[in-house]
Amino acid sequence: MRTERHGTGLSNKKATPEQSEIERAVVVVRASMLLGSTRSFAGMTAHDIRAIVCARFGVAIGDRSPDYIRGAFDALLDHRQPLPRHDVP
Repeated sequence: MRTERHGTGLSNKKATPEQSEIERAVVVVRASMLLGSTRSFAGMTAHDIRAIVCARFGVAIGDRSPDYIRGAFDALLDHRQPLPRHDVP
């Protein structure tokens, strides 16, 4: 099993702060595609943002695990029609 990402020097088992911020940025973009850009996600974690999107679309997240919420968020992205990213002229 490979434990190093070839050419990066990063271990697969350790997430760096940069990786967490990149993940959060991706979640913000995807959540904005589903909810629109009027919502502010300042100060929220990627998990919190995923949970808000799931709740908005009626997914019962209650006391579900972070992995369940991540999967539900990904399923919403796959099955919902995202809002347009640009205004149509």
